[in-house]
Amino acid sequence: AIMDSIGFTAVTSQDIWVLILKAMHKVPARRYPTAEALGRDIGRFLRLEPLEASPDRWSYRAGKFVRRHRRALTAASLVVVTITALAGFFTYRLAEARNQARAEAARTQRIQRFMLNLFQGGDAAAGPPEALRVAELLDQGAREARQLEAEPAIQAELYLTLGSLSLKQGRLEAAQELLELARARREALLGPRHPETARTLIALGELRAAQARFDEAESLIRTAYDINTAALPPADPAQARALAALGKVLSERGRYPDAIRVLEKAQHAASQEDQPDILYELANAEFYAGHYPRAEELNRRVLPLYRQARGDGHPSVADVIVNLGAVRSEMGDFAGAAGHYREALRITQAWYGADHPKTASNLTMLGRALVRLDEAGEALAALERAIAIQERHFGANHPRVASALNETATLARSLGRLDEAETAYRRAGRIWRETHGPHHYLNGVAASNLASVALDRGRLTEAEALMRDALAIFVAATGPNHSNSGIARLKLGRVLLRGGKHSAAERELRAGLAILEPQMAPNSPWLEAGRKDLAALPPTNPK
Repeated sequence: AIMDSIGFTAVTSQDIWVLILKAMHKVPARRYPTAEALGRDIGRFLRLEPLEASPDRWSYRAGKFVRRHRRALTAASLVVVTITALAGFFTYRLAEARNQARAEAARTQRIQRFMLNLFQGGDAAAGPPEALRVAELLDQGAREARQLEAEPAIQAELYLTLGSLSLKQGRLEAAQELLELARARREALLGPRHPETARTLIALGELRAAQARFDEAESLIRTAYDINTAALPPADPAQARALAALGKVLSERGRYPDAIRVLEKAQHAASQEDQPDILYELANAEFYAGHYPRAEELNRRVLPLYRQARGDGHPSVADVIVNLGAVRSEMGDFAGAAGHYREALRITQAWYGADHPKTASNLTMLGRALVRLDEAGEALAALERAIAIQERHFGANHPRVASALNETATLARSLGRLDEAETAYRRAGRIWRETHGPHHYLNGVAASNLASVALDRGRLTEAEALMRDALAIFVAATGPNHSNSGIARLKLGRVLLRGGKHSAAERELRAGLAILEPQMAPNSPWLEAGRKDLAALPPTNPK
């Protein structure tokens, strides 16, 4: 029982024989001198302490100490082993992170040198850099990037950079080739579920949006966001950028409440550097949702941030100025809108040149304001130039072409050229339906405009049917209190007034004015026209 209680081992076996032999030694002088001395060693034996009778060796005393404190020493040993293992693990991870950081810094420096050489003239045979157009520089960069097969990580980053720059230049075919190459390199190097691969998917998604392939754009960006969610912490800036790209696509698809929700989430997660771009996209979504004061407030917040960070002549500044002009236009201040559009056009054209899609978009907005200001000659020149530029870059069936066509049709209608107006309106509507689907608010714009042509021709039944279709589309797409819905009610009221349906006309006119009066300036042309139509109703017969 004693042996069981103390955990019998070779050392304890040795001790008990020492104790017994000492007590029974045949030489009396070598026995325990007293019973008390024997008792002390028995006590030491039971407590796993060294015996007085045993040799005073270090190994013997250490062994007794270990057995006496076996549990504590075992726990301490585990702690030491764990600490040692963790120290080794974190030393390895720190070394790995340091190596990755050094490799990333080397790649960044390599890419920076590449881009500086490309845009500042690192190749004497290429001629003076000032004589080269940006498109030629990008093509030159793509050729040089293809020679970097031995440096696949740098090659993939260059493909992504050059592809993104090509997209900004409106060179969609070149952008697609380079971004697909970037995606292939990244997937081969890092796999399809790596955050660097996700960056390439976002760029491809932005390209698909520019190509008006919105389903693919949303799918690519959502995939990138899912990859980042699995691989990165929620506060990583890459997540905010993915959300911003998704919000932009949702806005282009006409899903404005979803876009606003996503962009607000991106705003909360974004770095200070990314905040202005996300606020800009949020302002766009708020504008198309019909929240004009909120859109104007956000754009006025973004404008000084862009000017401070990028300078007064940067196209981002022009984009915000265009947005402020659009708010003025929706509130009926077409002169104020035209002033903003002219200022933005000067910046955009100076930066990108006369034949760039961004320049064409500015021309479309300016033409729209000029049509409503009855400046027909300048409006037509701006719109025809815009259509030609957009068709060269995007083809004949792109939404940007449709936007310029729509304004050209409005101009033709104002000049009484109804056949020309109807043809252009129908072409714009067909493009919008093919690129955005049947439920986008732009389909309501097309139906409303065709209703105006039918009204001008005196085809009242057709005009009423088209205006009711337009109103239904606007209510479903942007809500019953959006300015689009209010304008549609005013236009429907006018059709009904012309058709002698006075009670119904009054109902629609009053409803339209109730929607628009809180949103527009008191002298808005829409409000003035609605009040004029309301005043034209015959007086109600007294009972």
